[in-house]
Amino acid sequence: MDITIVTSNLQYAKFIQKAFVYENLRVKIISIEAAKNLSSSLGSDAFLFYLSDPREEYKPFCDFLNPLRDKCVVALMTDSYIAKMKHPWITDSFDIIFYKPFSFLNIALNIKQKLSEIRSSYEIKELKFDDVTLNFSRREAFFKDKRIFLRNKEFSLLQYFLMNKNKVLTRPDILSNVWDYNANILTNTVDVHVSRLRRKLKTCASMDLIKTVPCVGYIYDSSQI
Repeated sequence: MDITIVTSNLQYAKFIQKAFVYENLRVKIISIEAAKNLSSSLGSDAFLFYLSDPREEYKPFCDFLNPLRDKCVVALMTDSYIAKMKHPWITDSFDIIFYKPFSFLNIALNIKQKLSEIRSSYEIKELKFDDVTLNFSRREAFFKDKRIFLRNKEFSLLQYFLMNKNKVLTRPDILSNVWDYNANILTNTVDVHVSRLRRKLKTCASMDLIKTVPCVGYIYDSSQI
C-alpha cells in the first residue's frame, strides 16, 4: 500500500516513514508547501496529513482531494482535539482523524480497513482479459468457458498478472503486491505459486501464458492468445 504524508514537519514525517516500514507501507513525503501540486502523488492509496495545529489555510489542499475520496483514504494526524472544535471543516475533510498519543500499528490498520471498505463499495464483480474471465464475488477463473480451479493466492496472483499483462514483473513486485510483504523479504513463495498457476493455465489454454524472464521475474504474455 502506498501512502503520501503531507506535512510541514519533514523531520517527524521521516520518523513516521520509518515506523510504517514495519507495517508494510510504502511512504512518500511531501511538504505542505509543495502540496499545491499533488498530481505527482495521485496514485497513492492514502494521503496522511500530519498537522500539529490545523489551520484554515490548509483547507484548500483537503478540498482538492475530496473528489478522490471514493478511491483513496484521506486521514489526519494532529496533536490537538481543540483543532476540530476551532475548525468544523476538519470533520468533513478527513475519513479518519488520529490524535496523540499515536499508535502507528493502529493507524496502519485503520487506514487499511478504511481503504478496503472504500474499494469494496465500488468493486467490480467480474473482469474479462482476452480469453480469461475473473469472477471476484465467487473467486472463480475461466479460460473461455472452461473453469480454472485456483486456490485463493493463485487467483490473486493471476489477477495481478492480468492487470499487468505484457509487463515484466520482478519477484519483489509480486511479493509486495500479492502477499503485501516488504519487497526486501524474498523467499521461493513466488516461484512455487507461479509454477502451480502456470501448470493450471496450460491445462486449459494449452500454452504457457506466463513466461520466465531469466534473472528478473515473470511476464504474462497475452500476444499469443
